[in-house]
Amino acid sequence: MQSEGFEAKSESEWENELPATSTAEDTGESQKDLFKKANSVLSEQMQAMKPDYQKILFLYYGFSFNQKQLAEKLGINQSTISRYLAKSTIKLLETLARTSQPQEWVKQYVVRWLERNYQAPLHSDLIQAALISAIKKLAVDEREVLQLYYGQQMEEIKIASHLGISHAEITAKLSQAINQLQEKLMAEINIWIKEYVEKWLISYYKSVLKAVSKSSSQKLDLEDKILLVEGYIQKIIQRV
Repeated sequence: MQSEGFEAKSESEWENELPATSTAEDTGESQKDLFKKANSVLSEQMQAMKPDYQKILFLYYGFSFNQKQLAEKLGINQSTISRYLAKSTIKLLETLARTSQPQEWVKQYVVRWLERNYQAPLHSDLIQAALISAIKKLAVDEREVLQLYYGQQMEEIKIASHLGISHAEITAKLSQAINQLQEKLMAEINIWIKEYVEKWLISYYKSVLKAVSKSSSQKLDLEDKILLVEGYIQKIIQRV
């Protein structure tokens, strides 16, 4: 956009869309690095999409057309519009998931969090808040074992004696509770990835729309704006 004389959204504006989490510290990357990587891979995936998909996306996210309006404007069945939207957003979701790689760090993160932060979690941190919520949904006996092991730092064999059950049962309950926390955190992260992509698309097209509108000295109506955005996207696709 800058090469075309437009004003692209600054990095600081994009960074405001990022959630505050602890993943940066635990994956060895700063939040700013993660933001840059996410923005880069999503932009590349957008530019590689077919024109038909791009048009539906920018009308849906950039101009807030609903699926019925899109079907009427483009002369396409609403079911086809829905399929196009799903297919294109899934590509972006998969792209962002590959970049953030939650499956690579979630398992270790949960165990480290239990060891370091279980007794004094940060409720303002999205990931820690998700784990606190997940713990509340565990079975009573599983929560009790976690509290004794990580909260009171009792050894497994002492917990077994305290609760009057076998050491093997304690080990199994701890393992089961940790597995459930990992699964629930992965499910929550998948929701965040979807929300992030949707917000990113809205911001992306609003930024494009703002830029192309500034390039015209005339007052633009809706159709003019759509044509300008479409023309800009066509230029990007041709370069790719």
